[in-house]
Amino acid sequence: MKVLVIKTSSLGDIVHALPAITEASQNISGLKFDWVVEEAFQSIPGLHPAVANVIPVAIRRWRNHPREAVVEIPLFIKRLRQRNYDMVIDSQGLIKSGLLSLIAKGKSVGFDISSIREKIATYFYRTSYKVKKRRHAIFRQKDLFAKALNYEGGSEVDYGLKTSRERSNRIIFFHGTSSSEKEWPEKFWRQLVSLASLNGWNVVIPEGSLEEKKRAHRISGKTGCVIKKSSLEALMNEFASCSAAISVDTGLGHLATAFSISTVGIFGFTDPALTGLISPSQGDGQSVNLRCSCAKCIYQQKSNVDDVVLPCYEEITPEKVWAALEQIRREPIKSDRLS
Repeated sequence: MKVLVIKTSSLGDIVHALPAITEASQNISGLKFDWVVEEAFQSIPGLHPAVANVIPVAIRRWRNHPREAVVEIPLFIKRLRQRNYDMVIDSQGLIKSGLLSLIAKGKSVGFDISSIREKIATYFYRTSYKVKKRRHAIFRQKDLFAKALNYEGGSEVDYGLKTSRERSNRIIFFHGTSSSEKEWPEKFWRQLVSLASLNGWNVVIPEGSLEEKKRAHRISGKTGCVIKKSSLEALMNEFASCSAAISVDTGLGHLATAFSISTVGIFGFTDPALTGLISPSQGDGQSVNLRCSCAKCIYQQKSNVDDVVLPCYEEITPEKVWAALEQIRREPIKSDRLS
């Protein structure tokens, strides 16, 4: 059986879809997937052994470069329609992904109108399925695939990624995120670098955008090591030498967790019950999600003035984040917790 998956972005959403691929391939013998994904993230689906072909799309780039779009879109459509699929699963639920499912050759399916993000997308499907909205994104993906492909889903989380690596004293800090509402106070990152160094860890901090580059150098101090902006593949190579991570709600944090790296997630504006870190059910890495109870106040936007102290800061201090990391690294039994 040949199935096309349409999940173009973002990085965290793509990672959340991997366990559904694993579970489906375990339940259906000979099942193989092709995957349509934004070109910036095309290295991720190809890591999964059940994904035969990755079809990159460049919707983000085409929006800003119409001349390139005029040339490249017909070529993309031609490639997309080269194969006949038994099923096309739009697991993103957006108008753009629904249109892609309509263009592809095969029975298009997706979330129903009560379960989907952009309701118009349901008109592009031949069959749609009801999936609980107030459920973690990983299990929404697993539920959709199980209903579409007619098998009984389970509770195990297996990203299908190879996670073998040597233990080390390297820890990676993911401070950058797509929205300022998800950021953690810069002064807290600086304190966390000092805490990690005092406890014998070598801290590595990726750059990213221009603003993230400036922040990385500010928070690194005298002990942190800033990683120059590079490809996603190069950054994944950094994971291989890291034993722990601390991350705001960003795709790289979810990817590190998928590679079974012990990770503390820091959440404020977003709800970890729906998009929090979940470690593989089998493996030595664990994760924990910490959240500020007054997340709706968007406190992160006021966070970088050193003399400003808001009550919610006491809920997720550098000391509490470090204590959470030490706890999950001490515990031999896997336990993904939301708090």
